[in-house]
Amino acid sequence: MDKPPLVDQRGLNILDPNDRLGLKSRYITLLQQSALRRHLPKGDGKGVAVDLGCGYGRLSVAMGRQGWQVVGVDPDRRLLEYARRHSPGVHYCQARLPELPFRYDAIDLLVLHNLLRPLLLMGILEVVRGIGAYLAPQGRLVVVDNIRDGHPAYVPEADLVRRFEAEGLRLERRIPLRAGRWWVVYLIRYGFIPARWLERLADYELQKRQHQTRRPRWQYLNVMFVFRKVDTACPVAAVER
Repeated sequence: MDKPPLVDQRGLNILDPNDRLGLKSRYITLLQQSALRRHLPKGDGKGVAVDLGCGYGRLSVAMGRQGWQVVGVDPDRRLLEYARRHSPGVHYCQARLPELPFRYDAIDLLVLHNLLRPLLLMGILEVVRGIGAYLAPQGRLVVVDNIRDGHPAYVPEADLVRRFEAEGLRLERRIPLRAGRWWVVYLIRYGFIPARWLERLADYELQKRQHQTRRPRWQYLNVMFVFRKVDTACPVAAVER
């Protein structure tokens, strides 16, 4: 059976190695795809959306269904090959930050999905500096990442927001998606919950988390941040190389 790689070319986990049935991954995919449908604007068929760090394309396809012309970008050739086979209808290209194959002001919707924390763990988080320059005026940046206050392996939420606000982006929405240690997720992972229930559970957790304001310290919280580019010209600090 053709399965996605468990780790990327740098040895970082892409999937939970204990999720042998694939049900946890399926659940998280359903939940995050539902969040995109609820909280992202629909495209007009012409707008360009980039899924940066697309992995095997599980969110790229969902973005395409929202009416966007989607480009999935990832540095890992194996993941892109899997994405082309299993998540078609998207243009995939191999590239990495800080150099991207796009003109400045050309991207209408840019999604960074679980990208910041791996960059932090590799000690290269600064490669995202200047990313606002790629967004079109009034374009949106969507960051989905795991947040946990007071833990060095996670990007502090305040730092995350400041980083993009410094590039002329305004935070429009903060939407908690799921809790990392919700006990139901463990039941899903080990097959105690039927697969046919997963979509309904994903909708339930989205509703459950959406008003959560407390920042967790003993577990991580997966959060979606939606920024809009409000300045037509990026600050000088954002475009220096």
